[in-house]
Amino acid sequence: MKDIYIWLVRLMSMLHYFNRGKHRRVIYLMSFDNNLKFILAVAKTLTDPADMVVYYRPAVEAAATRLAAYGITVISYQDNVSFVLHGIPQMMRAKLMFCDNYYAFLGGLKHPRNCRIVQLWHANGAIKRFGFGDPKTALRSKTDQHRFQRVYNQFDDFVVASEAMGHVFEESYRVPASRIQLLGYPRSDRFFICQMAQ
Repeated sequence: MKDIYIWLVRLMSMLHYFNRGKHRRVIYLMSFDNNLKFILAVAKTLTDPADMVVYYRPAVEAAATRLAAYGITVISYQDNVSFVLHGIPQMMRAKLMFCDNYYAFLGGLKHPRNCRIVQLWHANGAIKRFGFGDPKTALRSKTDQHRFQRVYNQFDDFVVASEAMGHVFEESYRVPASRIQLLGYPRSDRFFICQMAQ
C-alpha cells in the first residue's frame, strides 16, 4: 500500500512539475506545535500572509487555528488520496518548504524546480537513534531502506543546533556535511548565553 501511495505522489508531482502557476508559496509541514513564532516571522516577510501555507497533522489543530487567526492558510493533512490530488500540486508550486519531521510522501515527490526543502529538527539534540542510526532500520527490507533514503535525499538543508548534532545527521541520514546548517537552537541557546555572561 505504501508503494502505491508513493507512486501516486510521484505521478501527481510529475504531472505538475512544469505547472508553476502564479504563486510560489512558502509551505510549512507541521506535526509539532512548538514553532509558531518562527512560522509567524516567516509569514511577516511575505507580501501576503496567505502565501504561507501550513499543512498540519490533526494532533496540532489548536496551533493551526492560532496561525489561521493571523491570516495564514492552514490545511489539515493526512497521507491519503485527497492529499495527493490537492496537496501535491501545491507542493510543486512552492519556492520554500519547511518540514519539522519525517514526511514519507517526500520519498515519491519529484523535487519541485527552484524550491528549497529544509528540515527543521524538532529538538535540541537527540536522545534516541533515528534514520540509519536506529538499529531497527537494518532489520527493515532493502525496499524500506531505499524509501527512507529517498526522503532524506529530498532535503536541501538540515537546520541543526550544533556541530555534534550535524555529525549525527550526516551518519543517520547518510547526507553530506554541505547540507548541514548549524544555526543553534534559539529556545535553549539564550539560556547558554545568559550562563556564559555570568
